Amino acid sequence: MSVSLSEIAWMIALSLYVYLVVIASKYPYKWLLSRGFNEHRAAYVSRKIIHIFGAGVATLFVPYVFSTPVLPFIAGLALAAYLYYHHRSQRLLDWFQFRENMYEVNFAVAWAVSMLVIWLVTKNLFISIIPGLLIAFGDGVTGLARNLLIKRRSKHWIGNLFMLIVSVPIGYLLAGLTGVVAAAVASYVERYEYKNLDDNFLIAIVSSIILIVGFIMQY
Repeated sequence: MSVSLSEIAWMIALSLYVYLVVIASKYPYKWLLSRGFNEHRAAYVSRKIIHIFGAGVATLFVPYVFSTPVLPFIAGLALAAYLYYHHRSQRLLDWFQFRENMYEVNFAVAWAVSMLVIWLVTKNLFISIIPGLLIAFGDGVTGLARNLLIKRRSKHWIGNLFMLIVSVPIGYLLAGLTGVVAAAVASYVERYEYKNLDDNFLIAIVSSIILIVGFIMQY
């Protein structure tokens, strides 16, 4: 699997874009603090902003500027390593990282691995980005809805409803009925966490399995 100079340039550009979104998310964090949000709620909103406007927007470019997911996979794992370093060194990026969990690291790993695994089976980047879009846009909107309506991090059903509304059109546009099923089931399993197996991993694992099985059944 070879890569072109154009793809390398796009990887650098999109990585820089995501980094700038991460830095820029300090500003809504500070604004929310000034509006009476506690640090945890403000950081949680900031994290979801990064999900949507950082990872989500960057993911949309993948099928158009890359021929394989190799470079996005490398970039995703590099981001995971960078975020993990901040946890291990106790130098948290405190406007979106929490000392008690490393879910943003899990996000980057789930995003990268799911994309590569699906592509190895389907050779279709539009199908391959679906789990990444579900954890970026779907789970992102879910977190914002719960935080703003329930006013705390919770697993209230209202968040799953918002995720379903956002995720089903994504699944349908990129993979038809199989994508709808993957999006619907992912919207349900988002409610669950099992220690280090958080919702990012669950969404990516479940939706990837459904998409791969659906693809195989068509051929």
